[in-house]
Amino acid sequence: CDNVKLEDCAAPLSAYARRVKQVQDELAILHEPDSPLAKVQNVVVTSDERDPEWWAEVHKLGWLGTNEFDEEIGTKYGRW
Repeated sequence: CDNVKLEDCAAPLSAYARRVKQVQDELAILHEPDSPLAKVQNVVVTSDERDPEWWAEVHKLGWLGTNEFDEEIGTKYGRW
């Protein structure tokens, strides 16, 4: 980000939340009502962010972070 403050460099989570909602709405329109694709709710966030407050905001949105996702994969399929 050169000389820009880090918090001004990336889009806020609220912008991602708006876009996720837009995609969910588009999927609901494009697919039959009974299709699982019309009801996608799970969001997995991948990031190298280390700020626990940022991840807390991700979790407040009901989204999974890569750490939880990695742990679930490790439990189901083993570490790789």
